[in-house]
Amino acid sequence: MPRTPLPSKDRIGIIFNPLGGRNKREGPEEIRGLLSKLGELKIASTPKEIRDALICFEKAKKSWILISGGDGTVQMVLTALFHKRPFFFLPRLSVLPGGTTNLIAGDLGLIGSQKKAIKRLGYMLEKKDETWIFATHRDVIRLSREDGLVRYGMFLGGGLVSEGVALYENKFRHGTKGASMGIVLTVIRCLFGLFRQKRSCSYMEINVNNQSRIRGGVCVLLCASLERLFLGTRPFWARARRGIRMSLLLSGAKGLLRFMPYILSGRPHPALTPENGYFSCRFFRAEVKTDSPLALDGELITPQGERPRVLLEYGGKVVFLQW
Repeated sequence: MPRTPLPSKDRIGIIFNPLGGRNKREGPEEIRGLLSKLGELKIASTPKEIRDALICFEKAKKSWILISGGDGTVQMVLTALFHKRPFFFLPRLSVLPGGTTNLIAGDLGLIGSQKKAIKRLGYMLEKKDETWIFATHRDVIRLSREDGLVRYGMFLGGGLVSEGVALYENKFRHGTKGASMGIVLTVIRCLFGLFRQKRSCSYMEINVNNQSRIRGGVCVLLCASLERLFLGTRPFWARARRGIRMSLLLSGAKGLLRFMPYILSGRPHPALTPENGYFSCRFFRAEVKTDSPLALDGELITPQGERPRVLLEYGGKVVFLQW
């Protein structure tokens, strides 16, 4: 990864979501105090609050935005940046793991303790040490619907994935069992669903790049601009170099146990074909029609009407800074 110059403190804007799962567990007051030493801090947990914070940062000529929150917070920031366009030139972003699952932060290298990452950055800013500042480019997924809904994000799931998100939201997010136990139980439920394929599949019609057409039961739909997903898995085996990644597990997939190591590690195999129930590609434009919800960075996008069309497109590129 290429190294990049370290911005000064007066160029740093910070969005802190106190409702993020890890932020709540680790103590929002302490984390907010640590972050306030790095730059101008705004507390925001709704799309409007985040949009207002970004407008203030643009007026103050901030060029680096730190986001302390989960995947949903990052999605709200990306939607505001790309859809509302408060900045003429997009700022660089960094994601601190302040949420529950933190897929985006995990893929971009800021894993482990958020407090240590904040203190490490504070030391680097004080000493002007640019040794470990790297720039990573990532594509962004644009999701739009015929009723005018528009979202920008980095990970979309359907089928068992969106079922798992709905289960977690309904049973565990605000329950007494805790977020970590809720995630474990949700993953177990989804894995169990894989082996009940026909009963656990959602009917979908998918048109990819106006070339590949998929119709029928889909157990798992994954689209991502991330390199790694949950637990470091890389379930995308298409070898194209450009575009958003997509993988599908279709109803009645053959040899699921045998091919699972290939799927999770992103290794191609001659038998991973649509005829056998597996599909993987890269795309710039895909249409999805389904009666089932889709989940974008943890937000459930529920269908409006009978089998509405959801358009997934390349939405742009953003630069993330890592340390």
